[in-house]
Amino acid sequence: MKKLEQKHIKVLFGMGVLLVPAAIWFTLSVVPEFTFAGVAKKIGISSSAKPKAVTDKKTDQNVDGAMKVPRSASAVGINLGGIAFWDPSILTVDLFKMAGGADGEKAASSSWLTQCSWADTCGKIPQGGGTWNTLEQDKLILDEFGWIKQLPAQNDPNVGYRRVSALIPNGANQGMPAGKYIVTYDGDGVIEYGLGGTKNVTESRPGRDVVDAPDTKDRHELLITIAKTNPANYIRNIKVFQPGGFCNSSATKTVVKATDCTDGSYIPFEQYNASTSPFNPAYVDKLKGLRVLRFMDLGKTNDNPVSQWTERDKVKDAFWTSPVGIPYRAMVLLAKETNSDPWINVPTRASDEYIQKMAAVVKQTLGKNQVVYFEYTNEAWNGAFWITGQYLESKGKAKWNPNAKTGAELYDLRMNYYAYRSSQMCTMIKTVFGADANKVKCVYAGQAAVAWWLDNGLKCPFAAAELGKECGRFHDVIAIAPYFGGEIGGDAYKTKVATWLTQPDGGLASLFNELNTTSLAESVKWIQEDKKVADAWGLPLVAYEGGQHLVDYSQSNTALQDLFTKANHDPRMGELYTKYLNAWKDNGGQTFVTFSYVAGDSKWGYWGALQTIFETSSAKWDAVKNFSKIPCWWTNCQQ
Repeated sequence: MKKLEQKHIKVLFGMGVLLVPAAIWFTLSVVPEFTFAGVAKKIGISSSAKPKAVTDKKTDQNVDGAMKVPRSASAVGINLGGIAFWDPSILTVDLFKMAGGADGEKAASSSWLTQCSWADTCGKIPQGGGTWNTLEQDKLILDEFGWIKQLPAQNDPNVGYRRVSALIPNGANQGMPAGKYIVTYDGDGVIEYGLGGTKNVTESRPGRDVVDAPDTKDRHELLITIAKTNPANYIRNIKVFQPGGFCNSSATKTVVKATDCTDGSYIPFEQYNASTSPFNPAYVDKLKGLRVLRFMDLGKTNDNPVSQWTERDKVKDAFWTSPVGIPYRAMVLLAKETNSDPWINVPTRASDEYIQKMAAVVKQTLGKNQVVYFEYTNEAWNGAFWITGQYLESKGKAKWNPNAKTGAELYDLRMNYYAYRSSQMCTMIKTVFGADANKVKCVYAGQAAVAWWLDNGLKCPFAAAELGKECGRFHDVIAIAPYFGGEIGGDAYKTKVATWLTQPDGGLASLFNELNTTSLAESVKWIQEDKKVADAWGLPLVAYEGGQHLVDYSQSNTALQDLFTKANHDPRMGELYTKYLNAWKDNGGQTFVTFSYVAGDSKWGYWGALQTIFETSSAKWDAVKNFSKIPCWWTNCQQ
């Protein structure tokens, strides 16, 4: 799939499954949420097990200390988007952390593009590859942080590539400014620039290049290429900084030059990166005041292949764009800077050692006033994530019912194994936290429209005997995603929507009437049913995701997509969000983590509260931020 398809597949299918393996169709047919057309949306351990010490302080730098101000009294959090060279959120000051370009299976080895240009004598390029990407990432000679230690000789017959490259955002892309980009690096070799950038030879010097990136509409990325490198002093520690900086008194405003800061507080991006924070100040500043930051997408949770601790990303790695997610220390550091609590999703295949060492890193980095949410995988119930689902079913099948064949049997095994492994995860993490275990909030997540998944999974009849108690007794919160409006883009609304599109306003009034009545009422009904389950277990009900879910599931109805785009930017959407969040509060919900922070509109969905990190206001964002100013309403929520 295209990059945006990959990025949004989770939410695209969160309420509606369009293409799924035949074996899953039975599963969907017995789940009430999928009854309307077109709608989609482990191993035993002892609780006394001692975690192994984390010894890799060099690669997972500890950034500790209390938070700058007391943690937020808000009841609202937000999901953060992913990280990629095409992503509009611009997470880091050093743009090279976001660099990439190598898609697909080979990118698991490295985000570098393996290339051979017209100036090279190319070797034999593997089948499926080309000069832009020979698909030889697994043959790169890398150091422990992913920097290229050595390139092939021009006459090397064993590989086809001769140089490596990476793409970063620049120029007019996603609101990034045109101008002079600064590239710093250590080592000896030749770095070349292409696509949207040209080296300014006059202003450059060894170790610091100046790259001119004009405001052009046909080149939206900067290609950085290592054409030559000295194995004895290879090029490494590349950092890329966008033009200008920011005014320290107003971090949300990026500026081109020092005189744009009237109070004399100008800080160039190149200098800012020398401080303790790797994060774009515009990204951080807008998040302040929110209670929770969920790192599901930044952690690349969906179908994450990692199982061993050695496979994780590290703070000093060249890229943070690998398929295994950004470093855990970075997650906690970002939450500390925004005075929020981190919500971390643990990879589906994570080993015991992985979970224990991850917990130790988080504990070491967590601020004095922070708590941390841990959630095993993401949406184990969701048939769209069939790789995760198949893994959970296979583990459950091997453990409890090797002869299971039907969709219902396999889905039951999936639910039980998810609850079982999540309970083990909670035990391991709280053991690592020891006396600070009260800072851990273990999450049991379920399908908003199907209270059955919540209640039966918490009972975990297959696992309870081995665990010594029901799985609900290992968890601290129940989480759902009560989206609204997901049904409108499906077949059931096809005729009605066609009528709306002929109306003078293009259907906006009719759409908002439907959202305010039918769609919101359905979401509230789910909340009420799930709250009954939560109350029966004596657990709080929180939302791991939520918001509008307008998607054209056909992906071809441009008139409908235009309607959905306009609706998401209409002031009435902000009013609807306020009504929606108040309904959550009135029905006993606690922390609500909206989806999502920054994402551009596309036919795959309209998930972003903001379109780019440089935007400061929108109907959805303003509603979320205004609601975040309402103090939390449940007992001891400000402690």
